[in-house]
Amino acid sequence: MNNKKENIIWISVIALSMVALIIIIIVETMKQHQNQSKFFDKEKQSETVKKPKILNTFLGINDIKIEFVKENGEYSCNISTNTSLEINGMIDDNVCTFGNLNSNTRYFYNLCVKKDDITTCTDMQVGYTKVDSSTSGLYKKYENGQVVYFNPETAKLCDETIVTDGKTGCLKWYVFNDDSNNDKVNLLLDHNTTPAVYAKTKPYNFAEILTVLASDTASWDQSLGIRLIEASEIAKITGNDNFDANASKDGYYFETNSANPATYTDKYGWLYDKTGNNCEETGCLNNTQESEISTNGYWTSTPLIGSSEDAWCVSNSGFMYAEAIFSLLGNDYGIRPVITVLKSSFENVI
Repeated sequence: MNNKKENIIWISVIALSMVALIIIIIVETMKQHQNQSKFFDKEKQSETVKKPKILNTFLGINDIKIEFVKENGEYSCNISTNTSLEINGMIDDNVCTFGNLNSNTRYFYNLCVKKDDITTCTDMQVGYTKVDSSTSGLYKKYENGQVVYFNPETAKLCDETIVTDGKTGCLKWYVFNDDSNNDKVNLLLDHNTTPAVYAKTKPYNFAEILTVLASDTASWDQSLGIRLIEASEIAKITGNDNFDANASKDGYYFETNSANPATYTDKYGWLYDKTGNNCEETGCLNNTQESEISTNGYWTSTPLIGSSEDAWCVSNSGFMYAEAIFSLLGNDYGIRPVITVLKSSFENVI
């Protein structure tokens, strides 16, 4: 009799345990279903929360303002540079303002809206603050001798790792005589495209030399204003106020702005870069390659006053003087092109 009671008790315990287990399983299943429902609801919500719409962007000297379409939701905006942490902007009605920024600087920014715990942002925007025209002009000023790697065929900046000493592809250039009020900048090539050239046909004139310039640069973008540097531009670089292309006949050394040589520094070495193989003695920045034909310098586009057969040239001793364009002595002077490039082409990279 006792055994029967014990069996009934054990059966009841087992039955209750099974019922409890079934209840637990049902509860957990309902929880999972609820969580899945919430997840899918959030997904549906995120699909319905559209990206904010930017109407206008105003780029100031020290601020950037974003005008946007304001709808329901909590709006925020942030900005950063490549080197700084993000800064939150100030929202006033439908305008986000980033203040206390640096002028002439590239910034990355976006606008976000939060609805029902879902945040959606615009794609990252890029903007450049303006230059402070009251102090430094309308455009960035580049210093004499600043290096630029530029492909004159594509009219675009290029990678210095693929630079050549030829006539095509990525070439190395030097900025000269820039002004913050100019939207363009002059660039002087760091080497001669033709090592040496002189007029060979009577009556001698500079047109023969310019023909070589045109041939050397035939594949370049002709909108770059390809030319030779002027003697007066050389004088401006070295600060020689006494030089006058319409009157001067005497040459001068760049270091002293006179006929008296001085100890060479690296100040103007770029101006007669790669014009010889003894730069340690003459002050040029880099020697020409051993494989290259020797050159003693390059021609300017300026004739000597009163002569159609002489022109000013830059020598490998950091000296500018007038040389006969037909002389055998003059055949050591070559072609060194100048181009003029829009500063906007640099896109604040340099």
